[in-house]
Amino acid sequence: MGYKLGLCGGPRGTHEAGICLVKDGEVVLAIQEERVNRFKNAVSCFPTQSITQLFKRFNLKPSDITEIAVPGESYQDMLIRWPAYLRLNFGLDIKKIKQVNHQVAHANAGFLSSNFDEALIITLDGVGDQLSGIVCSMNRLSTEPQIIKKFERPLETSIGFFWDAITQVIGFESLEEAYKTMGLAAYGNPTIDFSDFLSIKGGVPSLNSSFIQNQWKFIPYHPSEQRYSDEFVGFYKFVPRRKQDSLSNIHADIAASAQKHLVGSVAELISYYIEKNKCKNIILSGGVALNSSMMGKLKDEFSSYNLFVPQMPSDGCLAFGSVASLLEKDEWLNFKYPGPYTGFEYSNNEIIKAISQTGIQPIQYDEDIIVDYLSKEMVVGFYEGRSEFGPRALGSRSILASPINPNMKDIVNRKIKFREEFRPFAPVIREVDADNYFEVPKNANYEYMNFVVKATDMARKNAPAIVHQDGTSRVQVLKSGVNSKLEALLGRWANFSGCHVLLNTSFNLKGEPIVETPTDAIRTFFSCGLDVLVIGNYMIKK
Repeated sequence: MGYKLGLCGGPRGTHEAGICLVKDGEVVLAIQEERVNRFKNAVSCFPTQSITQLFKRFNLKPSDITEIAVPGESYQDMLIRWPAYLRLNFGLDIKKIKQVNHQVAHANAGFLSSNFDEALIITLDGVGDQLSGIVCSMNRLSTEPQIIKKFERPLETSIGFFWDAITQVIGFESLEEAYKTMGLAAYGNPTIDFSDFLSIKGGVPSLNSSFIQNQWKFIPYHPSEQRYSDEFVGFYKFVPRRKQDSLSNIHADIAASAQKHLVGSVAELISYYIEKNKCKNIILSGGVALNSSMMGKLKDEFSSYNLFVPQMPSDGCLAFGSVASLLEKDEWLNFKYPGPYTGFEYSNNEIIKAISQTGIQPIQYDEDIIVDYLSKEMVVGFYEGRSEFGPRALGSRSILASPINPNMKDIVNRKIKFREEFRPFAPVIREVDADNYFEVPKNANYEYMNFVVKATDMARKNAPAIVHQDGTSRVQVLKSGVNSKLEALLGRWANFSGCHVLLNTSFNLKGEPIVETPTDAIRTFFSCGLDVLVIGNYMIKK
């Protein structure tokens, strides 16, 4: 049997383009196009560089690809455009490409990356295939979801559009900077009632469409175009902030109010469906599920249920979710998610070649030296093995620092990330130590940084730099054996410092994708205030 390939991206304002390669029911590769073409979010891009590197690094021929699936079953023009693109650029001639419903692809990705045998799945995003989400049930015995509800007419049902409008009024980009609204919320007071904008009626999100700029006037709609209407800002008497304007208390209050309303709305939605569907396993997928603060609240709200968010819930998962629809029944039944590191891997020779171009003589990686550097408040670039799938650095393309000094957040922001002061940093901790530092009940999955949780007194005392303004942290719990190099470093750090946590943020500069290649890592290292770079078996220091 040949390889099966999932693709996402293309024209019409798509974002998070990427590919997923499957062989004999196992994921061989899953990566976002932004990592290789270096264009953040890869808006309106085909996954050209990803496919190019796929053929090169896996030594494949076009004939090795026997089946292809893409999201977007309602976009009939793509039945012509995808095959033409693949023939022109790669000589890849597939007679029939399967088109998968956008929301079903989200659901597939959520279910197959969980370890559940059955689950109730809710997808929530902006719009895809003329839907803003679906509710469905899935199990291991059937490759097809059982659709319970479709959220049709996105201008009237899209929770993603609600968040886009809020984000733009605050002065952030609706797509790339939606997470900033979540981060800013911790600094405000929820004084604004958004129930006139978004409510839940009969198990369906109800959006005041007059508050949304009618995107259907434009084909395609680009993420940088205005989402909210003049009626929206008039109703709430908002003065939209422009990028050059300073943030003020009102912007934090808008964010806090929207965050509180979002949590309440999604909780109401979940409650409606779990009363009708007696399933203990709940999966949230789609871009709205990237809101880790919301997920932390929902974890507490539904503590008697198992709550799961996939590593990549937003549109970057669509290649994986689409190719999943090509799995045979036995492959679906026995599918095992490969873990966080599914990107390309770079050889030792490639790493040595990239280092040699700097003129710096590397030394062999030494855990004790890195621990000593961390104790001296040096900031370390950590580049190891295959890259992570998705938007969050999970110990393969990370920046690490000691969280003991409460000012380390400001140091990393100033020296490396060049980003807003209110933006928090995340902790990484071994699973064996997690309960001492964070409230992490067993009803949720914490390995992908998808849940904001309460920090304990020990965390506030020993690792204050990773505790948010509201006493929470977006934690990555590192399971044993997933990343042995980082796991060993955390253990050595704990023995040396008495602190079991490291500050972990993505290895990139503001506005850039996370680094992918050794050359990316070295270029970023020399473009900012990083002190040390661990890259494969080597270390370099300025």
